[in-house]
Amino acid sequence: MYEIILSLIHFSAYKYLKDIDFDTENHIGMLLTQTSTVVAGWKQIASKYGMDKLKIKSLGNDPEPGKRTLEYLVSRNPNLTVYDFCKTLKEHDIGRLDIVDALRGHLSVSS
Repeated sequence: MYEIILSLIHFSAYKYLKDIDFDTENHIGMLLTQTSTVVAGWKQIASKYGMDKLKIKSLGNDPEPGKRTLEYLVSRNPNLTVYDFCKTLKEHDIGRLDIVDALRGHLSVSS
């Protein structure tokens, strides 16, 4: 019983993606914008979270499609936690460990 109480005391709530700071949000947007044949980019993330194909195509002309994708994620999924977003980024077909590393310090709300 004592261990359960201690673990509850030390538990921190997961931070929502919408609550990350401005600099981190910009950094993640820039990372998403970078394209590679090895890892997924903003198009794959947008598709994974349900953005329709026409919207994805129109973002191709935007100078900051990664940032726009992140804005879409936050607006369409206001309860998306950084933790759950990182789980998606770590999936085999996404493989964005660079973004996971950038978000590592933002997983939970400071107590």
